[in-house]
Amino acid sequence: QLTFMQRTLRTKSLGSEGKKAISDLKQILVSLEKADNLKSIRGFEGIGARYYFSVFRRSINPGWAVFNGRSMNPPQDNVNAVLSFLYTLLFYRVDAALETVGLDPYVGYLHVLNYGKPALAFDLLEEYRTPLADTLTVALFNLGILTADDFEPVKGDDVEYPLESEDSLSEENISPVKKGMLLSKDGLKKVIPQLEKKLDTLFFHQELGLRVTYKKLFFEQARHFRRVLSGEEMAYRPLQIK
Repeated sequence: QLTFMQRTLRTKSLGSEGKKAISDLKQILVSLEKADNLKSIRGFEGIGARYYFSVFRRSINPGWAVFNGRSMNPPQDNVNAVLSFLYTLLFYRVDAALETVGLDPYVGYLHVLNYGKPALAFDLLEEYRTPLADTLTVALFNLGILTADDFEPVKGDDVEYPLESEDSLSEENISPVKKGMLLSKDGLKKVIPQLEKKLDTLFFHQELGLRVTYKKLFFEQARHFRRVLSGEEMAYRPLQIK
């Protein structure tokens, strides 16, 4: 997230408010290193997310694109409609990777209090949100792949595809109303191929020392996490984009 914010600073005029958000997030990262309990970690995560999305909103160019902070179930604007849909697709990928390597997606750590929900899948999803979903969302809007006609308002339970899975870290962002904005069928047809294209992208993974696709990385990271649990490796190293 910090890398994304710093890149945005190089290309956009963020003003003093945006620069302060970046500075404040750096302080949050320092505080996280000293946090010694789950409640503190979750609190810092929530504060950091607010700083991050205050800058994220400035990275999207079209005037018709609306982003009033994170919202879900249903998302309240067109930018959140894309974010929520991409987060949902990535969540399923992570969940499937965990089960494939023999891990229980319901036994988590950061999201340990989410009884009855795949907490570990939520845990490992975090490292993919910004480099995959957030950056793709910006590109879909700024490159003109999506238009205002690719969204439609919804109300009640009139939803044709799964909404974003809820986790305890994002409960404050769950919409108390049932009206919202979702991608239309034409919008979905544009977003899904773009995500598949991104997941097939090769990049150099420093920890692995080789070029991999994001599709393969889901399984590599799941195996890495399993090795940490078994004591074969000392600490989990999430994906980091510099």
